[in-house]
Amino acid sequence: MREFVDFAKQVFPSIDPYEAENVKDAISQFNEQKPLNLLKESTISGLNQGDFFTNVPFLVYNNKGEIFGAKHKAILLSNTCDASRKDNLIFAPLLPLGSFVKKSEIKNKTFDVNKAQKNEMYNLLYFHDQRVGDYLIDFNHITSINREFFLERLHENKSAKSYSLNQTGYYLLLTKLTIHFMRPEDPQVQQTRTLIQ
Repeated sequence: MREFVDFAKQVFPSIDPYEAENVKDAISQFNEQKPLNLLKESTISGLNQGDFFTNVPFLVYNNKGEIFGAKHKAILLSNTCDASRKDNLIFAPLLPLGSFVKKSEIKNKTFDVNKAQKNEMYNLLYFHDQRVGDYLIDFNHITSINREFFLERLHENKSAKSYSLNQTGYYLLLTKLTIHFMRPEDPQVQQTRTLIQ
């Protein structure tokens, strides 16, 4: 097992906790000029990681377990190769910045708009591109949709591709996904994992 753990540490990427500030500094460079061009002038054909779509169906569960349907602008998170052949596609919604402010006010909390727009929140991604507008990609509300069903929606014009990322936008997306999903856990949790049961 020790060899496996050492192997896993070397193979599986994660963000070194000491690099966290450097990553924030790197991301902050995206905020220095507005508007910033992060999208291609025309969309890329097919289903590609980082493509933006309209009217993507999401199911939302409230705190009572009740299910509500909603349609949102969304970004495709599935790897491009997987999107062309796997049964399901993974999307994250684009939600209006104002909805985060309003939700926090209802809970008597403060939502830091400036921090969100600087991409300093792990679960949110803001694109400084006027075509996207004041929307945040919320990695906490990901959904999975059958690929054939979604392709049929596109064919029937119930959903449409609006944008594809250029290389700069694509690397920003990958950076945020890595930080959100692959940053190290709390040291106490890590220590608990190493305890022999």
